[in-house]
Amino acid sequence: SAVTRSGAAVGFGANTKCTQAAATFVDDATGTLLLHHDDGGAVIAIALHPDRTLGARMTVASPALEPRAAATTDGTWVSYATSGMLEAALVDGTGAPGTKVMLGAIADATSQTVVTAGDTAYALWLDGDLEIARLCP
Repeated sequence: SAVTRSGAAVGFGANTKCTQAAATFVDDATGTLLLHHDDGGAVIAIALHPDRTLGARMTVASPALEPRAAATTDGTWVSYATSGMLEAALVDGTGAPGTKVMLGAIADATSQTVVTAGDTAYALWLDGDLEIARLCP
């Protein structure tokens, strides 16, 4: 894909700064889902619309950290670590969470990701061995 438009920066997060940022393109109508870890310890989602406006701030999970995301036609799967466990939530185009799935123990919150193969999402993480889970709505 190519950069088709540029302009002034769009700040988001506490004081227009964020940590543990992630993003995934959803579709041409929705735009991009931005994720970050806020100062209160939550994973936050904000939709960046195609017209460069920001949607409402949505809490995906709290306490949680190290968000990862991948979009499917069912919505966007967001994985994150919470209390030593890996969890995933299916969020809609606004970032509002729906289905949540507890996946298993995770020793290092950074050793995980969400990927898609076709229109199916999978969570992968390390906890001694490589773990993989198919994510279903």
